[in-house]
Amino acid sequence: MNQLPKLMIVGHTYMIAVNREKALHLAKYFQVRVCTCVSTGWKALGREIIDVNPPEHEAAYELRRLDRFPHKTDITKFVMLGLKDELMDFQPDIVLVENEPWSFLRWQVRWQTWKFTPRTQFVEFTWENIKRVGRKGKVLDWIYKAAAYSGEKIICGNRQALELCLEAGYNKHSSTIQAQLGIDFEKHPPSTETERIAWRNALGWSDSSIVIGFCGRLVPEKGLFELLEAVKLLRNERKNLCLALLGEGILYNELLSNDPNGEWLKILPAVKHEDVPLFLNKLDIFVLPSKPKIHSSGGVWEEQFGHVLIEAMACRVLTIGSNSGAIPRVLDDPEVTFKHSDTNSLLKNLTYWLRDQEIRSNKAINQRDICNKKWSHEEIARKYSLFLNS
Repeated sequence: MNQLPKLMIVGHTYMIAVNREKALHLAKYFQVRVCTCVSTGWKALGREIIDVNPPEHEAAYELRRLDRFPHKTDITKFVMLGLKDELMDFQPDIVLVENEPWSFLRWQVRWQTWKFTPRTQFVEFTWENIKRVGRKGKVLDWIYKAAAYSGEKIICGNRQALELCLEAGYNKHSSTIQAQLGIDFEKHPPSTETERIAWRNALGWSDSSIVIGFCGRLVPEKGLFELLEAVKLLRNERKNLCLALLGEGILYNELLSNDPNGEWLKILPAVKHEDVPLFLNKLDIFVLPSKPKIHSSGGVWEEQFGHVLIEAMACRVLTIGSNSGAIPRVLDDPEVTFKHSDTNSLLKNLTYWLRDQEIRSNKAINQRDICNKKWSHEEIARKYSLFLNS
């Protein structure tokens, strides 16, 4: 009987067990070893990462937790200690490193596979979807070209990332667009009406409250002020409309000052990653109102996927988002997309969906069905296996 090919996955993302569901499903197609960082000092959704590998994971793939140097949490500026030994011991047929083309880790894996396991096929994953300008942009242009010259296959998390890579010289026939992570629909169940009412009552809201929600970092580029303003305007005619935000960030106090008594606005503390669906499935509408970040210091960012979108859709909650970055491709539906940074556009979209509960529910059911076909762990793993083995 032929053995499955060996796949080594390298990346900080896999410190969290829920993200290693990807490895669990890839284990149907490969012998898998996951090399990730020890989680000391890292946070996810504002909480310190404390991770345990579930028994079904233990049986499916090998997990290696490696220290990093230097001991920082800037995801592009560290290497993994002991990675060379893992490569030489495992002798992978394929190595998949998940970080940006300029990251230390990407170049560490590229160099060490060349030197110590030269028969290994090198594959990389990138999210980066913005072409930077100025001096930093010029330096990154050269790094991208060097990465393209030294690369083999690349998986891009969004179309803009693919365009950047092709412009730098990556081979379009060895490139693809695919999500980094899928979703487990059994762990994202829709809530019952009883559960929804009990949750609202626990927050001090009435049974009939209609709740709009957001989950993520409380920072300006997430478009939270536009969302807040839209909800305020809608409340002029809909007094039962409420806004629930889950997360932490620099805007916490400023946002909370709009309703310190929590009559219609609640900012809930961050929870463990696996508990996020218990928040999402209580909402009537989930909104991701992200907008591009362009800072005077040169810092830039635009939504690279928005994984919480597919989590909300999996919970059978109507999910809408701005037209920033990769959000429109993930939603793939102009009816649930609005113009970023534009309160009036968001207001118009929310008004449409709030007018009729049946229309809202039917759209949510449709979104969940499409999401299941496109973003399940099984489907993501199948597409990865086809690309990696091609």
